[in-house]
Amino acid sequence: MSRKGPGISMGREKELDINKPNFYDPALSHALVSYFDGTEDVLKRSKTTLMQSPELFENDIVKNFHPYFEPFKPLVRQWWNIIILGYMYRAHEFYNIHRHILRIINDALPTLPDENKAEATQKELTRRENRRARLL
Repeated sequence: MSRKGPGISMGREKELDINKPNFYDPALSHALVSYFDGTEDVLKRSKTTLMQSPELFENDIVKNFHPYFEPFKPLVRQWWNIIILGYMYRAHEFYNIHRHILRIINDALPTLPDENKAEATQKELTRRENRRARLL
């Protein structure tokens, strides 16, 4: 949620800087504090609530994806569903979670866009090659 694509300039600093009101995104900032950067108590409370109310996942997490990562949303939703099934029911998914996650990743790979065609990826690859050439 805190990245906007490949490369060095992938951070979403403007969206997280309260001093830049034209760019600041309070929902993104709240999600990052609630699920990643908060105190131990905040993280525990937020993640417990998320597990007990899985419908929050769409609004709190998926909604805050940068558009660059749009193609990954179906994969992340499936991943979340498997985690919730395992957590809530201690069912087959709980005991075989890695196999299920690998299956959905393998199923998703052919549906994802070719990263070499993305403009941001091309810029980053060019930047890396230029840097490598300067270092040699």
